[in-house]
Amino acid sequence: ALLELVRTGTPHDDIRGVYSVTNSPLKAIATEYMARDYRAEPQRAILETDKRKRKEEFDQGLENKILLHYCQLIREDQGFLLEEPGNKRLDFAKFLTETRPVLSGVIANVVDPTQCGLNQESVRTLLSLLETPVVTRWWPEQPLTGFCELSANIHTMFALMLTTYAEKQQRVIHVLLELIAEVLKKEKAFVFAQKERGMKMTSENPSYHIRMEAVSKVEEALLIQLCAPDTELVSLAASCLELLCDQVDSDPDNAIAPNYSLYRELAQTGVLVTGGRVAQQKSIRNVLRRVERDTSGNLAAWKLAYKRWKENLGAICDQQASSEVKTEWQNYTGFLCALGGVCLGEPGQLRRVPTVAQAVAPPKAIPPLKGKGPMRRDTSQAVDVHKETIFDRALFEMFAVLVNDNVEVRTWVLNSLGSALSPVLYPSLFHHLHSKLLSFTGKAGELKISRDSTLFVEQAISIVKQILEQPQDSSDDLSLADFETLVLTFVQYLSQLVVDEESVRIKCKLCSLVDVMMNRRQYISFRFEGQFRNTLLQYITEWMSDFVLKSQQDKSEAQGLGTSLPQLAHSPELFKELDIFCMRTVSGVLSGLEVEVLDEIVQARLSRHDPAHNEAKSRIFYKYFAFLARVLARCRQEGKDATPQLHEFTISALCNLLDANIDDGWDHFVSMGYHEDEETRVAFLNVLTNILKRRTEFSRSAHAGVVDPYDKFA
Repeated sequence: ALLELVRTGTPHDDIRGVYSVTNSPLKAIATEYMARDYRAEPQRAILETDKRKRKEEFDQGLENKILLHYCQLIREDQGFLLEEPGNKRLDFAKFLTETRPVLSGVIANVVDPTQCGLNQESVRTLLSLLETPVVTRWWPEQPLTGFCELSANIHTMFALMLTTYAEKQQRVIHVLLELIAEVLKKEKAFVFAQKERGMKMTSENPSYHIRMEAVSKVEEALLIQLCAPDTELVSLAASCLELLCDQVDSDPDNAIAPNYSLYRELAQTGVLVTGGRVAQQKSIRNVLRRVERDTSGNLAAWKLAYKRWKENLGAICDQQASSEVKTEWQNYTGFLCALGGVCLGEPGQLRRVPTVAQAVAPPKAIPPLKGKGPMRRDTSQAVDVHKETIFDRALFEMFAVLVNDNVEVRTWVLNSLGSALSPVLYPSLFHHLHSKLLSFTGKAGELKISRDSTLFVEQAISIVKQILEQPQDSSDDLSLADFETLVLTFVQYLSQLVVDEESVRIKCKLCSLVDVMMNRRQYISFRFEGQFRNTLLQYITEWMSDFVLKSQQDKSEAQGLGTSLPQLAHSPELFKELDIFCMRTVSGVLSGLEVEVLDEIVQARLSRHDPAHNEAKSRIFYKYFAFLARVLARCRQEGKDATPQLHEFTISALCNLLDANIDDGWDHFVSMGYHEDEETRVAFLNVLTNILKRRTEFSRSAHAGVVDPYDKFA
């Protein structure tokens, strides 16, 4: 009846008295009906009589009809909600308090699949409340305050629905995101219009803080939707994020202002779906890993993603999850790594990036590591300088997944840690990787080898390699990570494994990691680069078949078994690929490397200007020179069966060794030119030619002048 009066053009003042009497009862009835959830009631249909079933269906239909007319009445004459008994108008605070349940009910009807007839009417009703004439009618004295508080309540409800029971209902999420976009557009238009009239939203405004809380809630809801398995939902969430950024244009102190530029970029990136889901998620993570400020919204989004990630972890690993859940879990993994930097600080504060010294306490010196001795515990790092964060807890769980039997799942985690991790988390990752590796040793330094420990080392090597290969946005990104300690720990572990196909495969991976590290060393902050590279050189040469053969031969001679060259205990094919990988790495490590005396006792006893020190360096040079000469001799002996790459890398290694150590090794090198074997003399000429082509400065002495290589050679 009221609706018919309004539709026939009856003035509001003529029916105001009826409104004042009916408003409160109708509001109570509507709120009760809207709060009732028939979907939540037990399925009693089989046990109930047909009569009772028909009555419930009739009651539900009647309630829907009442709610439909109630929503239409609000849309036709919004002043209806303002009236109360005695022809009085509700004040601002009381109006919001009494209207909030109605708003909640209207929003619930928007997404309720059982309320098909109410869906569209609820949408129209909701949006009508935000029209400028309605707002100015409700709050003529403070329209901006009223509008912002009303829209904040709507945003909060939408965000709550998006982050709770709407989690797995894509249709509901789609509707809510479209509504958020519409509300944000209306909000932008209204705020801009008020700004033109000289009215701005400031922190002194009564509804400012409520609005900021709502913005944070929406920020959380939109960020978490970037992990949706459906690319269309991700694009829609990104579009909403762009509209949210528009608020910063009229309010520089907005809650998302600290990340404004990156959120703008994120919004544009998320909308583009060229290349499909994988490309879309990769683009999103590339932006998220650069987020510079933690806010209440993005930190809450990270925590919610972590909660959902843990909830589905068991089903994912046991292969009992649907394809959509698997895709979403994979997206959560990348999201946690990319946005994990927000866990390092407090909301509203710039992330404090730890220095190298803060991230990992530097050792006094890298210890000399010999042969197959036990792994050393670096006691200088026993003091824990790392403050545990919520990201660390997530990292520990990801470490556990890295050794899970499900290859697909552990590959997801590996790739996320290697390619999506925020650069400010590199120190934390390396710290925990090193701690995990040390847990594989006993108190006496003995190695506790297991399937999981070896698999973890292999996975960790792949992660570090991916990090090094990742294009960095800043040259400082890699400078915070302690590569030396971690890589040497890898090397020590692998050097104590029994030689088999698995250990050879992992050693090849480690060599590839060192290659990338040497190629990008200008971006890495080394603490003891010379010692680090000399130690690597010592270990990696001992992995090659030539060293193994020489060790076996020396052992045979010591036991009086003769001097004939022994055979490898393993198939030569097993070593062929490893030899190539190792020699390529040796060549890279030797580039520009001056050999050093690693023994701490000798270092302490000898001065760098002491002739004995030079003799010690000369012996080290000869050790590597003789080793490389043996490899060349083997390549010659194998003839057609020799691997061309091995010969090429060996020549390159000799060039680099001599180039950086000419003063210590010239005499040894020249002897190759007078060797009785023609192939050895050819190798000498190849090395010499390469050196002269580089126009290398032969003297490394600080006091020496620049000498032309041809003059020096002559």
